[in-house]
Amino acid sequence: MLKFNRFIFSLICFFCISGFLFAGDPVADRFMSAANDEYSVQNYSKAYEYINRVLDLYRDGDLPENASILAETIYYSYAEELRKNNRQDELAVMKVWINDFPVVNSSRIKAMIALFENDIKQSAEKANVVVSTDNLWQKELEAERLERQNEREFSQNMLNTFTSQLESQTESFQEAIQSSSKQNESISKVILIIVLGIGSVLILLFIIVIINVALNSRNAKKQQEQFAATLQVVASMNRIPSERIMIDGVVDVYGDSQLRLAGSSSSNVNYLPEPEVDEKEFQQIREFAVQCERIGNEIDVMTGRKNNSKNISELVYKICMEMNIKKHTAMLYFCAAMVYDIGFLNMDKDLLQAENLSEEEKYKIRSHVKPEDNAFDFIPEKYRRVFTEATAMHHENMDGTGYPAGLKGNEISQIARIIHVVETFVSLISRRNYRAIFDKESAIIELRNHPELYDIEIVDVLDSIV
Repeated sequence: MLKFNRFIFSLICFFCISGFLFAGDPVADRFMSAANDEYSVQNYSKAYEYINRVLDLYRDGDLPENASILAETIYYSYAEELRKNNRQDELAVMKVWINDFPVVNSSRIKAMIALFENDIKQSAEKANVVVSTDNLWQKELEAERLERQNEREFSQNMLNTFTSQLESQTESFQEAIQSSSKQNESISKVILIIVLGIGSVLILLFIIVIINVALNSRNAKKQQEQFAATLQVVASMNRIPSERIMIDGVVDVYGDSQLRLAGSSSSNVNYLPEPEVDEKEFQQIREFAVQCERIGNEIDVMTGRKNNSKNISELVYKICMEMNIKKHTAMLYFCAAMVYDIGFLNMDKDLLQAENLSEEEKYKIRSHVKPEDNAFDFIPEKYRRVFTEATAMHHENMDGTGYPAGLKGNEISQIARIIHVVETFVSLISRRNYRAIFDKESAIIELRNHPELYDIEIVDVLDSIV
């Protein structure tokens, strides 16, 4: 019995060690690094070769997100190079890889392949025309000889009948001219009606566009004014600590009977209790808002991401306004978005800014979602859960593949789902060493392509404001 238990224990250890080794494949990391280096010097063929080795290593497993992004970038540049050099055979091979790994088949790659295939089709049609011309040349010569002979005979016959037909032709021609004049008048009237109709439609469309632009401009101005008011509150806290916060909607933390906390946009979530409104409460809000701003700047310095806290919190606040989240809740989310990476402050700065990391270092960085227990002691306890959930859940995915708890869907708090979308968007449009910079439209498309990772409703809201 003892030997049997030892055997079972050894078997469990073997599977655990195997799972750990598979989770972090150093060979895949080396190939991905090599692919990135070749891509950086625009050697797309070599980068394509290396990234295919990475894909092959993950053929039976889930492809990591960074490998997926790098593969899509390399595949697009490689497809563009194939089209430029008309390398049709290599396109066929590339399509086989895309079929095996559809994760790299983005909309822009599909468009590039479609353009290449259209070029091939046009070239084939031109070649067929040339071949047909060569085959018909001899026949055309013979036909031309016969045609000349027939023309001579036909000319003689026509000469005999021309005189008799000339008078009747002249009369018919005059009748045709009169009929054509009447038709031209009718056509002119129809064209005039069509032109007037098109002009009316264009004027109507122009008016609609002007109205739409005016409405959008007014909404954007209103949204910007709301956010500027929030920033003004934070700034005033630094300038006049004793000044009481009096901006409506930000100070009114207790304006409603309950404050909805993290969760979905539905009402099946937890609520914060309603405390009494007094000078002490206002002083607490001033203090932790100012402290959040200071800590956010420290996090940016530590991670080397300039203005990251400002960019993230600004977009989070705008999304809250667009989602009609109450202003005092939006202010809490705004503050939480400045300090959601507070766990980085307890790590080595060189580790956070390193380009190449070992698996052990990667797992250490992941631990930033579990900061020290006293990290948010400066936040009043009744608000603290917003901040702890923003920190702990902003790397959870909608399908449960994220970390640290593997939460899915509405199990992930609302503030964490918003930060997850915004953080990825800012990362995609910022410079990274493993890929090119995305424009805003491509970044939104990339987010939409991964509903298993991001809340698509929040992505839609982000798309409407950027």
